[in-house]
Formats: sequence, C-alpha cells, structure tokens
Amino acid sequence: MKFDATWKSDVREELLVWSRDVLSKRSEHFSGQPPCPFAFPAMKSGRVDVLFGNKEEVQRACSLWDDMEYDLIIVVPTDESWNGSDIEAWCESMNPELRKEDLALMAFVPDRPTCSGQSESEICNWTPLVEEEYPMVFIQSLSKLRIATEHLESKGYYKNCTLEFMEYVRNRSERN
Repeated sequence: MKFDATWKSDVREELLVWSRDVLSKRSEHFSGQPPCPFAFPAMKSGRVDVLFGNKEEVQRACSLWDDMEYDLIIVVPTDESWNGSDIEAWCESMNPELRKEDLALMAFVPDRPTCSGQSESEICNWTPLVEEEYPMVFIQSLSKLRIATEHLESKGYYKNCTLEFMEYVRNRSERN
C-alpha cells in the first residue's frame, strides 16, 4: 500500500463521506437512529483529527490530547508491520494505563469487524474512495464515551444488536 499525500487526502475525504453517507443515515436496526449519530457532526465541526503513523503516533496523540479541541482522533497505521491482531492487542494493553488519563483506544481492523447485526445493505451502501481497506485506531475520552453509550442505551439504540456487539460495547465502556 502506498502512503503518499494523495492517499492520505483520500483517506481523510473517505472518512468524511463514510460518516455522512453511512454513519448518519437512520437505521431500523438502531431503533431509527443513525449507526453513529455523533460521527458526522464531529467531523463537520473539525472536532476529529486524522493522523497517520504507528504506535508512537498514537502515543504522541494521547500525550497531547486536548478534550476541548477534539472528540476523536483517528490514527491510520502506515507501518505495514503493525496490523490486524497486533493492533487490537496493543490497544487493549494500553487501555489500563490510558484509563487514568480518561482516554480509551479502540482498534478497527477491516478483516476483524465487530458485527452489530446491522444489515449489509445499510453498511455497504456507499462508494469508498480508497481501494484497499485500512486499519484505524480511535482515541476518545472514556468519560464522554460512557455518556454517549448511556444516552444511546436510554433511546433503545442497542435493542437489536448481537450479543457479541453488546459485549464489545460493555468492554469499550469499562476499559479496565
């Protein structure tokens, strides 16, 4: 995979399009709510930063975290030796320490998604800009993540989700 300036620009644009065209569309699966009602507003308002790098870039972003400036930082790994289960395991190993800083890491690895039970037609109803899928590490405030989860839960958001997904939601909120 080539990680030049054009590719990085395309990834940033793709994340914006994905948040608008997929994550913001109402879904019967999520009780008539969007899959992620917070994504597009945060992207549009500039409260999401997309960075590229490796573990050190994730650590740097965590050390410079500014809750007043960002709701989310996404680090797209550009070190091809850092992928798949390595990313997931590393994020989970970092979370106990980051919890003290009110931060949480969540890995997204394309070949290992956590299935909510949402229909494929809703998930895939868009045209990607980047040919190859790529992993991502999401950095968020743990307390804000918990508040958002509780808010969504109170609206019946999770009632149609799989047991696997609910376990994922519980684990991401606890991050112990």
